[in-house]
Amino acid sequence: MRPRIAMAVALLANFPVAASECGLEVRTIDAADSKPLPAVRVLLVDPSTDVTIEERRGGLHGVATFFGLVSGNDHLLRALFEGAVPRSALVRCAGERSSPSLALEFPQHVSLVRLLATPMAFHGKFVRVEGFLRLRFEGNALFLTAEDRRLGLGKNAVWVDATNEMYERRKELTRGPVSIVARFDAEDLGHMNLFGGALEDVQECTTW
Repeated sequence: MRPRIAMAVALLANFPVAASECGLEVRTIDAADSKPLPAVRVLLVDPSTDVTIEERRGGLHGVATFFGLVSGNDHLLRALFEGAVPRSALVRCAGERSSPSLALEFPQHVSLVRLLATPMAFHGKFVRVEGFLRLRFEGNALFLTAEDRRLGLGKNAVWVDATNEMYERRKELTRGPVSIVARFDAEDLGHMNLFGGALEDVQECTTW
């Protein structure tokens, strides 16, 4: 399994910029051993429109630098790395050094059988899991088999907090097995506590 990644953001006090400007130095590190992680894409995003203003890629030492930002404004940073769940941090340039941090997680590939058997082992973690999806009012769930889905066997399924995009793709996603990347909540048992946990904050749902 790939290590998790953390993105550390530091406000640079010694950048040669005007009094009304500031600079950001973004360090991407491996959360497992705190070593620099190169080649992570770091986006500077307008927090009001979600439009990318500027993009940098971390160098050999895992550092991406942004100059000429407006002091006192909020700046949204987004770090992207293949296989990881994107993460963002809202940072305000205030002329002082600060160190907010951001973790990028690699989803752990786990079978639905294991997820149902040992739910607390995956509580709060991003997972990639396969199964048969059902999308219906108060009954969104990922089942172990197509037969379990047909019979509505909640003990062999986890609740799914479906996105609008998933509803729009209902026919495609319910035709056969799917793979879902989401954060697992072992304590949320879904509608009427009928299921073995819940998949929340869905990042990806694809057929396979």
